[in-house]
Amino acid sequence: MDAAASARERRIHMLDFALSAFITRLQVIDPVGLAPALLAATAGMPDTIKRTIALSAPLIAASILVVIALICHRAGAIC
Repeated sequence: MDAAASARERRIHMLDFALSAFITRLQVIDPVGLAPALLAATAGMPDTIKRTIALSAPLIAASILVVIALICHRAGAIC
C-alpha cells in the first residue's frame, strides 16, 4: 500500500470516528428532547435569561462530557 492510499484510509477512519462521536453526543445530550424541559424550567423568566441558559447549558454539558472522557482516557478505563 502506498503512502497516499494509507493517508486516504486514515482520513476515512477519522471521518467515520468523528461522525460516530457526533451522533453519540447528540443521543446523549438530546437537545430536541430537552427543549420542553428547558421551557418548563425557565417559565416566567425574562427572554434574555432564557437565551443565556439555552446557550450555556449545552456548553456546560459538553464540557462535563469532555472532562469525563479525558479522565477515563488518562486512567485507561472504559467509561
